[in-house]
Amino acid sequence: MISKKLLIFDIDGTLCDINKPVNKKLNETLIELSKQHQVVLASGKPFGYIAGFIRQLGLYDCIVIGENGATIMYSASFPPNDYYKIDVSKEVSEYFYHIKSSFSDKFNTTIWFQPNEVNLTVFPINILDIEKVHSFAKQFEHSNINI
Repeated sequence: MISKKLLIFDIDGTLCDINKPVNKKLNETLIELSKQHQVVLASGKPFGYIAGFIRQLGLYDCIVIGENGATIMYSASFPPNDYYKIDVSKEVSEYFYHIKSSFSDKFNTTIWFQPNEVNLTVFPINILDIEKVHSFAKQFEHSNINI
């Protein structure tokens, strides 16, 4: 008898290239693995995105780790069987608001914010502006706030 394993895979850049589908053979392999083991898919993306992606793969009982570990869902169904979200302090929430406002003031309509529940993720509309976004973000890297 094979002992059940916990298999954790990152999505974007690992299981598939960004904005590309999962290879059909890899998809079949993931389904086969899920029959004997617990498959977990992890991403910086929010649950809604990941859940739709996972349902398209046919991995309905998959554990989903979203927003770089800030959310965990047991199943890709709506609502999930169990759902956990990291609690953040009021100070962190206010700081995220400050960061978001700073980005909005600086970049206006040339960026968009990923619809997260916990984390704050900023993307440039034009990928050629990614270095400008990264450079601006550096000012927020070493904050002393209580989570």
